[in-house]
Amino acid sequence: MKIAFPLVLFSTIFLLSFVSTESLVSHMGVEYVAEIHDAFNTADVVRVIVRLKDESGINIIGTEEERKELMRQRDEWFKPRVDEVLSNLTNDEFKIIRKNSDGFDGSITREGFDKLVNDTRVKAVYYNFEVQGTLDQGVSWINADEVWDNGYTGEGVKVCVIDSGVNASHLALTGKVV
Repeated sequence: MKIAFPLVLFSTIFLLSFVSTESLVSHMGVEYVAEIHDAFNTADVVRVIVRLKDESGINIIGTEEERKELMRQRDEWFKPRVDEVLSNLTNDEFKIIRKNSDGFDGSITREGFDKLVNDTRVKAVYYNFEVQGTLDQGVSWINADEVWDNGYTGEGVKVCVIDSGVNASHLALTGKVV
């Protein structure tokens, strides 16, 4: 059995990035991470991913075709709500990069962030940052040298790229994301 070391290393570093993240909740019930506040100490704008609350009442169940249609309906339900939340932010407070099926992402000022965490339509605001792993730390964290000593190198193994911006409710991923 071959071990896909690069995937294991990336997954470990990816998961460790969340272990150190302190989750907070605003008085309006919006989830966010403390690193956003920290980032504002050194920058005027911070990259964030915003997810809205799903109050559509649409449950994605049924056959593949039924789920596709329900997914389309839910996406349509979210569109005006995304636009409504964005309309409360000025161009100076938020620069949108893209709209997602249940939210949006972009660069935000502290003032814009304060508006989002006080908006009852917002479910969560995530800090969108680049995760970089280095072999000098990662190898020891996952005992990779022991695996290498046993002859496993990952040579010939296909690697899957994991994107932390995954939409777990997407039809292709429903029930498959842990």
